Amino acid sequence: MAHGGLCESSNPVRGWRPPTWSGFLNCPSKSVRDVAKPADNFFLVYDGDCPFCSAYVRYVRIQKALGRLELVNARNGGPLTASIRERGIDLNEGMVLVMGNEYFFGSECMHRLALMSTGSGCFNALNAIIFSRPRVSRLLYPCLKFGRRITLMLLGRSTLD
Repeated sequence: MAHGGLCESSNPVRGWRPPTWSGFLNCPSKSVRDVAKPADNFFLVYDGDCPFCSAYVRYVRIQKALGRLELVNARNGGPLTASIRERGIDLNEGMVLVMGNEYFFGSECMHRLALMSTGSGCFNALNAIIFSRPRVSRLLYPCLKFGRRITLMLLGRSTLD
């Protein structure tokens, strides 16, 4: 898997600007193929009983040119959820982005979604700023998982089977 962030302005005088898809496309070290192939259907598998997960999937916006993002509530089961579990992925430990035959889990899922995000609106801009960097994504994701577990416990909801 290719890692790395979007091209960013390195000039501290001008200040940092949120990453943009057009900036990503002009980045010489990456190509669109590193993130997604246009016209693929993408699936985002998440815990529908988690208020944070549900809010995240409701607000994330993916570039329309890349294809359609289909949301799959892991609590409803189904063949995709079964396929993820057969691969040994524990959905209690994170969301999964399925792009063709590739499965991106946890922090890598968030990182990929940030790279494919429109960047429009406060939520998507903040998501792109934070999670477009794989190292930051890896550092923050355990905190998100911890918050999910505590919230489910406080709400009296079970983890995924």
